[in-house]
Amino acid sequence: MKLNEVFTDYINNGIFTFLNSLDVPWKEKNIYKQLNMQYHGNISGKKDTSPLVDSLIVENNLTDNSKTMLAMSIFSIYSNKWSKLYRILSLEYEPIENYNMIETEKTTSINENTDTITTNTTNSNNVTETNTGTNTANDSENTTGKNVITDSRTITENNNVTNNNSLYGFNSVSGVNSDSQNSTETRNTTDKNNHNDDLKGTRTNEHSENINISKVTAQKNDIKDIKDGTHTENGSQDRTLTRHGNIGVTTSQQMINSEIELWQWDFFSGVFKDIDKILTIQTY
Repeated sequence: MKLNEVFTDYINNGIFTFLNSLDVPWKEKNIYKQLNMQYHGNISGKKDTSPLVDSLIVENNLTDNSKTMLAMSIFSIYSNKWSKLYRILSLEYEPIENYNMIETEKTTSINENTDTITTNTTNSNNVTETNTGTNTANDSENTTGKNVITDSRTITENNNVTNNNSLYGFNSVSGVNSDSQNSTETRNTTDKNNHNDDLKGTRTNEHSENINISKVTAQKNDIKDIKDGTHTENGSQDRTLTRHGNIGVTTSQQMINSEIELWQWDFFSGVFKDIDKILTIQTY
């Protein structure tokens, strides 16, 4: 039987429809219908089916389950080859450059430093105070003079004298005035005293003070201060060096010719030949 006789609706359900359900490298492009048309319609649709396909034909037809099994068989054999070739053809490069190197360098440094700081402070203060001498004070006072003192005093006395004489009868406790006498006596007395005092004298006060020597010394001791410290420095540096061009072993014209030959080879032509090895009889 011919291949298209068992893949009747080859545009929608050709072999690439079932391959696309697997992880083929062109899966994301979703071009399985175009590949079905090219492979079944233009390349291998009229080729005789292989013994493997013939063994799966039931009533001149292949079930979808059989087509899935054929697709899985093809994929298990050629998937690694197809993936690598497809990845190579998808690379971006300069066709006239045969030298392209990217060098990445990462440098990490750790520095640990221990510092010891010693501070010596000397501060000495000497204070000396000296006082020497004698302080003498003499006070002298002379007094000469006369004091005259006169005292004068007058005393006035007024005396009232009343005399009453009484007569008493027999067995009488009450008396009757017999006669009465009233008199007033006035007496003035004047005292006068004079005295003279002669004043003469001398008073001398002498004060002497000796001031001794005094010395005060103050001193501040030395101070020593030691400080230890540790600090760590971390650093990192990334550097990327890119080199590209032609190293001279191949001319630019030779590389252009190689580029043309590369693209004259069709990736899917190779895929079609690989599928033919599974689905069709090889005719030479």
